[in-house]
Amino acid sequence: MGSTFMIPVGLQALAVAYPSRRMSNDYWRRRYPELVKNAEQHASKRVWQAPQTPTPFDLAMEPHFHDAFLGAKERRWLLPGQKVLDLEVEAATKCLAAAGVGVDDVDVALVSAILPDQYDVGNAAYLAGALGLKAAFNVESMCSSAVVSLQNAIGLVASGQAERVLVVVSCAYSRLTDEDDPLCWANGDGAAAMLVGRVDGGAGFVSSHIHSSYKTNGALITAPELKHGPDGDHLVMRMRPQPGAGQKIGSDATPQLVLALTRVCAKAGVSLDDVDAFALPAGVAWMADFVTRALPAVRREKFRMFHDRYANTGPVMTPTHLFHMLHEGVARPGHLTLLFGIGSTSNAASMLLRLGDVALAPLPDEGELA
Repeated sequence: MGSTFMIPVGLQALAVAYPSRRMSNDYWRRRYPELVKNAEQHASKRVWQAPQTPTPFDLAMEPHFHDAFLGAKERRWLLPGQKVLDLEVEAATKCLAAAGVGVDDVDVALVSAILPDQYDVGNAAYLAGALGLKAAFNVESMCSSAVVSLQNAIGLVASGQAERVLVVVSCAYSRLTDEDDPLCWANGDGAAAMLVGRVDGGAGFVSSHIHSSYKTNGALITAPELKHGPDGDHLVMRMRPQPGAGQKIGSDATPQLVLALTRVCAKAGVSLDDVDAFALPAGVAWMADFVTRALPAVRREKFRMFHDRYANTGPVMTPTHLFHMLHEGVARPGHLTLLFGIGSTSNAASMLLRLGDVALAPLPDEGELA
């Protein structure tokens, strides 16, 4: 939709929170040398494979193909016993502190967790209990949840149903794989919080677009598995790629990206060249090269990627990149900024915002290298 709001609504504050445990590639080289060697020798059997007819996604992947870690260097993981709710509370608290507002000033929170701390329900009510929020509900759109939630938050404020809305997204991918599974090398944990409300100075919502990514249905599944341990057997949730998962996701990546970014610009009557900054996801290490191959108008100096620092943190990636870009001045007040998120078995979502004076929490601590 394009902007028809009578009042300007946009982003007021932004914060991120990451666990203190940094998992470097050397951790696996020390503990699982044969696993790493095997991954290097059997690259063709992994999730990401080199097809006979490469797409821009595949061409961008090629330099990383024989790297066991596929370009990832570090990832942040929850400490043993740590809850992802702890990260959500930290991000939300830092966001409100940066904005200089209290919990009572927030009308509702939109919360998305992959995965929450319990299987029967999301973290929204637990976050409300931890912070004393008036109301909170769960939003699920997988890795596009941050942008989808932001769209909904802006709609709530613009329609007069709320004055301020807190968006909180989190990811706990480390729970979904064992550490001796190479799939875990690409995944990390983290959380982000965004405060939405009225803005001024010409800032605020410009346009948005969303469409389904149903073509990736079934590429990755998460299901319970029986795990044997010294304290007995118990069920755990595990993420498993299905046959052809990499090809299914890779072949769908280019049309999803192109459609989402061009449609949101068309609704605003602007071109990609008019966009000053891009906040993009980085589910893979080659995302930057892929984007510039598929859409040369998205110039590299207009965005930042931190897959090498955080790996794939699902819906947390887009707000994390925007957070760092604001700290570095790559994105700043007055900039027309495009936010994009894409998830498997969910949606591709994009939004154009004119940035105002976004209050920022401090950068995350460096953490401890494992």
